[in-house]
Amino acid sequence: MQSPIPNYPVYLLLGIILWTFFSEATLIGMNSLLAKRDLITKIYFPRSIIIFASTLSSLITLLLNLVIFLVFMLVSGLPLHAEAFFFIIYIIELYMVATGITFLLASLYLHFRDLQHIWEILLQIGFWLTPIIYTVSIVPFKYHRYIFLNPLARIIEYSRDIFINHHIPDLSLNLVLLAMSVVIFVFGYTIFKSQAAKVAEKL
Repeated sequence: MQSPIPNYPVYLLLGIILWTFFSEATLIGMNSLLAKRDLITKIYFPRSIIIFASTLSSLITLLLNLVIFLVFMLVSGLPLHAEAFFFIIYIIELYMVATGITFLLASLYLHFRDLQHIWEILLQIGFWLTPIIYTVSIVPFKYHRYIFLNPLARIIEYSRDIFINHHIPDLSLNLVLLAMSVVIFVFGYTIFKSQAAKVAEKL
């Protein structure tokens, strides 16, 4: 693909890998309670373990994909600088966001079994609203605030800044992203815990 974006293959691949993890983790995690129905109805254990196991499985896939990404980046001629270690923080925040939303979706899925189809549509819409195949600079500046309400947009953009521009975003931007990640995780986990006692009845 011809694009005026510098290092566009690396730019595109990183965005797709991060989004794919989020999509896979939330879709599989949302169904994880139903998939483990026989186990849940026979043995009592913290139901959150199933969600964590599901998202950790997707995280392992993400880490393997990132190894391929790093090889591709080096082959493309982009050096790996010390700033890349900061990417670990973004991986943690991405996992927190994905897991928090998965907790929320798993809770809602107990009551609304059509949620999976709705979420698949929302993921497709979210893919195009998130600057994955395009740069945020082509969007009028007045709309940037709405784009960056999406923590995935921040994580993807900041990660690209590290790998392609070798620049760590400002501390204030990173603190905002951290706060968003924590709030999403805590909110999702709290909703799930309130429903945990009824999980076996709803399956």
